[in-house]
Amino acid sequence: MWFGQYAIQEDGLKDFSETSDLLGISDYIKNDDFLPDIDVSDEDSSVKLQFLRENYKCWRSINIYNKAMEYFNCDKNRSVLYSGFLLNHTKKLAINLSDYLQRSLSMFGLDLFFVAIDLIPVLTETGGGTAMVFLDGEGIS
Repeated sequence: MWFGQYAIQEDGLKDFSETSDLLGISDYIKNDDFLPDIDVSDEDSSVKLQFLRENYKCWRSINIYNKAMEYFNCDKNRSVLYSGFLLNHTKKLAINLSDYLQRSLSMFGLDLFFVAIDLIPVLTETGGGTAMVFLDGEGIS
């Protein structure tokens, strides 16, 4: 789940109706300090806020940053390998990741360098974080 705290500010909880979305948000929250001043004047938001408070305590955080950096050899590689296939068993579809990367490349900036925005996180996000790809999500190839 791609999530930013801004998604639940003010009346943002109204945008989330699925239990799976609320569980994803609860995983992001580490303590009550992560919960902004949320308007809970309506019963639905109040129930959702209580759900978040009850569930964030259930998660155990595991820091895998160093293992991921080593696994992807990030000192050498600027991106994960786009090889093989991404399979969607439900829809019985496969995406050739090498072809997908080539079709995702575009020219960017005054120096005209190639960038690729990976659309899979954008198309599957549920936390209102799509806009962040345009700020932080560029992978220079």
